Amino acid sequence: MPCPEPSTPVYGEFVFTLPFGQLPIVPPGASLVFPTATVEPVGVRYVQDETQVGLLVPRGVYLVAWTLNPSEGASVNLLVNGQSPVTAGSPLFPYTQSITTTVLAVQYLVNAPLPQDNLISLVNGGSSLFVLNDIPNTRIGTTSLVTQIRVQRIDKDVH
Repeated sequence: MPCPEPSTPVYGEFVFTLPFGQLPIVPPGASLVFPTATVEPVGVRYVQDETQVGLLVPRGVYLVAWTLNPSEGASVNLLVNGQSPVTAGSPLFPYTQSITTTVLAVQYLVNAPLPQDNLISLVNGGSSLFVLNDIPNTRIGTTSLVTQIRVQRIDKDVH
């Protein structure tokens, strides 16, 4: 996938659906999947292979929003190129790590520094398995959403 021109919008929204009653289990260190695009993505590509699971995007600053409903006490981290984004200045603080008590519906601004193929992923950052339940109010018939992620480049330069 060639890197889009800087003036080209870069965005995508992806979901993972399951028949109601089937709950995926996420082991420690494993990535969460979201393989189905809700609209045709522009400049964003979903990958799922032996080495990486997530969204490949070109350089820029991204608004990343995600919603999921893991079991209580789950640790879910948003990573860019396998690393937790950290705050600017001192002290450095990894700001994209969440421990759940209920549905996670969060959004972060993150830098994607590589010219192309920056991997944005969600992983189980804890030491225990967790279960992904359906997101409330998303059932259509016997199918429900269990993971939703949106990315939108808001600036082509990394800050």
